Amino acid sequence: MRENGIAARTKRQYKATTNSKHNYPVAENLVNQDFTVERPSHVWVADITHILTEESWLYLAAIEDLFQRKIVGWTMDIP
Repeated sequence: MRENGIAARTKRQYKATTNSKHNYPVAENLVNQDFTVERPSHVWVADITHILTEESWLYLAAIEDLFQRKIVGWTMDIP
């Protein structure tokens, strides 16, 4: 393998990004899996994710209007 420049791919080590065992207050689930909405800008949902780039982690947060099913706001940041 060395003579031919071949190397094994190593599996990335798992990195926990969420700590669910905390004593901080948790927001109440007001939507409760009911995604039917009567008018625009009445119910918004949000999510955050992280994306590994060549340089570092990139964090992406987005807000969606459930009536229109469209993203109404988003932001990205590198910590």
